[in-house]
Amino acid sequence: MRADELRAALQHATGQHVTSSQTTAGLRLTAPVPTPCVAERWAAILRVVESADQWGATDAAGRQTVWAIVREDS
Repeated sequence: MRADELRAALQHATGQHVTSSQTTAGLRLTAPVPTPCVAERWAAILRVVESADQWGATDAAGRQTVWAIVREDS
């Protein structure tokens, strides 16, 4: 259930489609960061991903994305 809640919150914060994939660390949720992204939206996105077990951001291929990993056993 925690992953579903995080997915919904991340989709709401980014306004973007969230994808998921299973990893050895847990379920990885990934979403593009909208452009432009004002400070208030970044703050909302960070509040969401900080509730995950692991999280990060990348700007690979010129597109910013955020990701969060959720372990259902935690």
